[in-house]
Amino acid sequence: MTDNRAKSRRKILTSLLASSTALLAGPARGKGLPDLGLQLYTVRSLLTQDYEGTLARIAGLGYRAVEFAGLYPASPRETLAMLKRHGLAAPSGHANQEELERDLPGAFTTANELEQQFIV
Repeated sequence: MTDNRAKSRRKILTSLLASSTALLAGPARGKGLPDLGLQLYTVRSLLTQDYEGTLARIAGLGYRAVEFAGLYPASPRETLAMLKRHGLAAPSGHANQEELERDLPGAFTTANELEQQFIV
């Protein structure tokens, strides 16, 4: 890994940690606010390097929900198993318009396999 990529990775993880810590310690915690999730597009390069390890780190930061923009290297069923192993859920996921027009039933199948309630 190049030095710049390592710095970029550290910067992303540091930002996630700082955000999570502030949210978990903030005054709104425990006042009926929903759990906050992370859009996985923001860590897409980390997912391509270490898919399950990145999910584990996200869960370790205190997130309980994620939103997909693609599935990366694992199938929906494998992905769901990873999410459950780390105490994560994916209530929604992104699908591009072309995909929806070409194969709407397939998009619904993928969403169902991931136990998603919404397609964005």
